[in-house]
Amino acid sequence: MSDRKENQLKETTFRGIVISSRDYKENDKLLSILTAEQGLLTAVARSVKLQKSKLKPYAQSFCFADFEVASKGGMYVLTGANPIDSFFDLTLDMDKLTGGFEVLEVARTLSREGAGSGLLFLTVLKALRVLCYEGLSPKLVLLKFLCDVMAMEGFRLNLLKCAACNQAFLNGAYLNPDDGEVVCTACKKPYFIPIPPAVQSSMRILGNTQFEALKTIKIKESILNDALGFMTSNFNHKFGVKLKQF
Repeated sequence: MSDRKENQLKETTFRGIVISSRDYKENDKLLSILTAEQGLLTAVARSVKLQKSKLKPYAQSFCFADFEVASKGGMYVLTGANPIDSFFDLTLDMDKLTGGFEVLEVARTLSREGAGSGLLFLTVLKALRVLCYEGLSPKLVLLKFLCDVMAMEGFRLNLLKCAACNQAFLNGAYLNPDDGEVVCTACKKPYFIPIPPAVQSSMRILGNTQFEALKTIKIKESILNDALGFMTSNFNHKFGVKLKQF
């Protein structure tokens, strides 16, 4: 009796976002799904590469749904889904799509299987919704997203006072890439990364602005490019990845 119970499929539903998918066997795919409860969840979508598959729409990146899965022996198998949003409009604009994939890549980097994070899940969802529907610069949305997740991971930038001497920034600020602290000109070392004043200002504003209020923020394209390049480089250094810069 106990053996039969162990072999029975256990059905569960997780609300999640498909972060990525990759080919598995001849007609299957392995889906990486970000969930609030379980962090990253890997599920097999069987026969999903066949045209007649009813699961095909739910095996695409960005799909936000209540995923029905059956587990057996530690493996999840996708059995159905109740869709919430596909974020289809991202595919109609190359910059939005690039920004969207960057959001997913950041989520994949920061999440782990079995380690849930409701805050990360909610932040990813907010970023995708604003990116898809608000008509804002994808660079602005991605910059805000990076600021929030870096703070979430304990790397919030103090852009008001030097981390070493506690003095206000008067003649420039520099990022210590080793520990993520920001210091003044007097405390910097040769390899520290300069943060232009306009970048400091824009990032302070973004740090105090909710995603829902991003439409009230106006940042020049040149400053936005510098700020995004700075934050992307900082993220790459901290987590050993190579996010694209666009």
